[in-house]
Amino acid sequence: MTLKYRRIMSSYKKATIAGNWWLSGSISAANCLIAYQPKGAASYAASLSNLANPGTYDATEGTAPDWDAVNGWKYTKTDSEYLKTGINPGENYSMIVKFTNGNIVDNNNIMGAHDNASDNRFYLSHSLLGKIYCSYGDTSAGSVNEVASGILCLAKDTGYLDAVAIYTNSGTWQVGGLPYEIYIGARNSSGAPNINYLTAYIQAVSIYNIELSSDQVSALTTAMESL
Repeated sequence: MTLKYRRIMSSYKKATIAGNWWLSGSISAANCLIAYQPKGAASYAASLSNLANPGTYDATEGTAPDWDAVNGWKYTKTDSEYLKTGINPGENYSMIVKFTNGNIVDNNNIMGAHDNASDNRFYLSHSLLGKIYCSYGDTSAGSVNEVASGILCLAKDTGYLDAVAIYTNSGTWQVGGLPYEIYIGARNSSGAPNINYLTAYIQAVSIYNIELSSDQVSALTTAMESL
């Protein structure tokens, strides 16, 4: 195989993965509710488009983050920035996010939702305790030490960092579900963003109506790393 041919094939493989990364691991298109890719988008407006199904669950603004094609959405905690997905998480849902330049010395909610009345949770966050929190059902618990960059996934009650399972939550999904939509850049706390907004760049996000398997999380992580 010539060097030129290897380069062509390498470029082709990267384009194939990046072009349909949210279905990596043989995920059915029917199970991917949302796929956003602000990194590489043609514009900020284009970054809000749901690539999995344009026009359905496109992101809407709470307070718009900054954006550029190299880094994606650029969240700053002091500016109280967040986006809305329109998706209320269910008991077996999953979400995955690629981020960089995170502030790991402060409380930061990366994405998710929380019903204060039932104490039902589905969110990912950093804490002042120096931990990544993978919060599900009626329990919120820290796992491994925080990282400024990586790919975080919450597949039902199991958290993953860069495709490695870091915590299986013992929480119980509460009767009545979670009637609040997932925010990105903040945690939806019973219909309003929690004060602990995010400081980080986000390159890609996807949400699923199934519990992803470890193999699917691994395949998604590999694909998102190439973005």
